[in-house]
Amino acid sequence: MRNSRRSVIAYLIVAVIAFTAGSGRLAEAAAGGLTALEARVTAAEASLLSLGGQLAGEAAARAQAIADALAAAKAYTDQQVANEASARQAADNTLQSSVSAEAGARQGADAQLQTNIDNEAAARTAADQVLQNNLNAQATARQNADAALQVAISNETAARQGADTALQGNINAEATARQSGDATTLASAKAYTDSKLTTIAPRLESRLVVGAAVGVGVGEFKSAEAECAADEVVTGGGFRSDGVSVGHSPYQFGTGSTKWVVRGFATLGGTLVAHAICTKIVL
Repeated sequence: MRNSRRSVIAYLIVAVIAFTAGSGRLAEAAAGGLTALEARVTAAEASLLSLGGQLAGEAAARAQAIADALAAAKAYTDQQVANEASARQAADNTLQSSVSAEAGARQGADAQLQTNIDNEAAARTAADQVLQNNLNAQATARQNADAALQVAISNETAARQGADTALQGNINAEATARQSGDATTLASAKAYTDSKLTTIAPRLESRLVVGAAVGVGVGEFKSAEAECAADEVVTGGGFRSDGVSVGHSPYQFGTGSTKWVVRGFATLGGTLVAHAICTKIVL
């Protein structure tokens, strides 16, 4: 490289000499100027060599600095990557530990929950069985009570029917006795009245008037009437009943009345007939 530089310098010197050869001064400078020029060339060459050395040193320094910077950057990057990898590995380990702990806790909680569910199901099953047993016992007790109540109702119904039948029999017997007694009493009264009236002039003449039969429904109060003629007055009377109960004072008539009224009550239904003794004066 140094020879190339010298060739270039020599070429420049020759060019300068050729440029100045045509002037008048070339002859004067040719003798001492060549030595001075050579000295300058040598100095310039030395300066160029020094500058080349400096450039080479600077290039080497720059290359070394770049290499050092790259090495430092690589080392820093490797260290950061290693640190990050270590941190990530530690974080992953921590996360895995947390996940494992949480999974264990969840498994334990799930097992406890399943145990609680099984216990609750068993308790509910037992409670349901107790409730069903109580319901069955209550149903049996109610059935027995209903059966006993039905027996009592049936017995009471039979007793009431028997009592009603006996009462109706007593009522019928009493009505028959009253009818017989009333007929006998009426006949005796009529015979007595007739026997007494035959000796009196003017005389009284009596007759028995039987009213229309009146139907009396179950549980009803009704009246039966027997009416005398316009020239007669009621002097007494009675009744005939079939299933109708007549009270202690059943009769209704007033002074000078021509109508005999009998009131009666029927327990099971029947008929009531009024009997009136109608009397008039016969001249």
